[in-house]
Parts: sequence; structure tokens; C-alpha cells
Amino acid sequence: MAMLAEEEEMAKKENPVPEIEPPCPACLATRSETNGEVFWCNRHSEHHPRAHTYHYQSEGPVDVSTEAYGSTPRRGA
Repeated sequence: MAMLAEEEEMAKKENPVPEIEPPCPACLATRSETNGEVFWCNRHSEHHPRAHTYHYQSEGPVDVSTEAYGSTPRRGA
């Protein structure tokens, strides 16, 4: 049994769980003042001109030029 506990501790050190930051005090105040109708404070409700985007490049079987991607309809089409 002792070996399992040691292995578990080692796994925690190798793959630490990220800490979740506490909520913004201004956001909490905004939610409270509006009875939850407005969720974010002024700072966190700002529009960001360039949203986060994730993409990749591939030259393998999932390349965007493959038939599978070619048959995927475009949004709004």
C-alpha cells in the first residue's frame, strides 16, 4: 500500500492540477447589485477586438485540402 501512496504523490508532482483563480471582486459585486442579470464587471465585459483562436497546420490525412474537409459545408452557406 505504501508504494501506491508514493506513486500517487509522484503523479501529482508530474501532473499538477492548476489552481483556479478566485472570482473578480468587481464581477461578484456586479452580479450581486443586478441580482445576477449582469454577470461581468465593466473590465471583464469589454469586447476584445481579437478573440482567442486556435488552429493548426497539417500535411497528413487531416490536412484541410483533403476530401473530408472539402465536403464540409462552410458556415452560412
